[in-house]
Amino acid sequence: IRTLSQPKNNLFIVADDDQSIYGFRGAYPKGLFEFRKMYEDAKLFYMEQNYRSSRNIVSVSNEFIKQNMLRYNKDIHTENLYIAPIDIVKLRKPEDQYQYLIKKLNARKNYGNSAILYRNNISAIGVIEYLERNEIPFHINDIKNNFFDHWILRDILNILYLAHNPSDIRYFEEVYYKVKGYISRAQINYIRTLDRNISVFDRLLKLPGINRFYKKNFLALRSDFKKLSNMKPYKAIHYIDDRLEYGGYLKECCMRFGHTLDSLRNILYILRMISSQTETLNELVVRIEHLKHISHEAKKTKTGVNLSTIHSAKGLEFQDVYMIDLIEGDFPYSTSISDFEKGDIESLEEERRLFYVGMTRAKRHLDLITIREMDSADLRPSQFLTELEKLQDQT
Repeated sequence: IRTLSQPKNNLFIVADDDQSIYGFRGAYPKGLFEFRKMYEDAKLFYMEQNYRSSRNIVSVSNEFIKQNMLRYNKDIHTENLYIAPIDIVKLRKPEDQYQYLIKKLNARKNYGNSAILYRNNISAIGVIEYLERNEIPFHINDIKNNFFDHWILRDILNILYLAHNPSDIRYFEEVYYKVKGYISRAQINYIRTLDRNISVFDRLLKLPGINRFYKKNFLALRSDFKKLSNMKPYKAIHYIDDRLEYGGYLKECCMRFGHTLDSLRNILYILRMISSQTETLNELVVRIEHLKHISHEAKKTKTGVNLSTIHSAKGLEFQDVYMIDLIEGDFPYSTSISDFEKGDIESLEEERRLFYVGMTRAKRHLDLITIREMDSADLRPSQFLTELEKLQDQT
């Protein structure tokens, strides 16, 4: 920019330091504060009037963003009327959150001018499941969602396929080391040579010279997979997680590959939630494929409730906005909190700017929703919600 503007410094910049949310793409908000040092004669004008949001939203969000240190000091105001206080909603579990959304959307009957915003794309899956079952039309703003191609989803389906097709060694090779298999590659290669019409577990029992430990383990696996074949999907997934020790495998993945356990268990939780409405493995597979299909189709339509990450909603506006999954550790991220505690404020300040962008998409109504429990684990509301409760009381 400096090179292009020389030698006359003919430069005009419009920017909002409170909405710089793309640090992961190399955005450099500090450049806005270095501008006055580079161009000492430049004039700086503040555009402080908000024409979009109701007074209640503007006043609270203005006080919220003022908590950041790296910003120009502005006093955002509006001449719009006060409509209603921001709703800070605390519910027990994800299903309660989705039921709340259905109730509110049906009550307000403003689908096309409503938005459900979230930090991560994975949050959309549970919303899609509930909207579709309740026949509420929706549009998805974002393209990427890796849930339908996630390795955890593939693992669970492969385990269930094996339970229903115990002689198919292809499924067994994909999952044996993830479900207390204790089986070597040499043993796998050996059972490949045996009769393919009998189950892989019976073939394992034919291994020459197997000791008591292995025999006991193979018999237990055969029994477990027999039980799985007679279970409904919801119960089967819980059995895989607990009795087949797949949950232990997820913990191992976290240690080896740097995943967070919460993020992996969230995938499993969503899959179990989807499975709760199915009776058979085939129904579950059909349901997953259906959700995948309607998710892709919802990107093509422009009608219905808008589903979007906050990043993709920047620049948009809606009458009613619902921000969901506002959980400490997810929004803001645990890493941002940790950096802040070590004296690095930049990540947490960008998280606050992102939250602020979400809040200021709303014109009339803003609902901020958190949950306190998922998968039997206790959760805490985002620290931003705690702040906003106090700020709303003060304003």
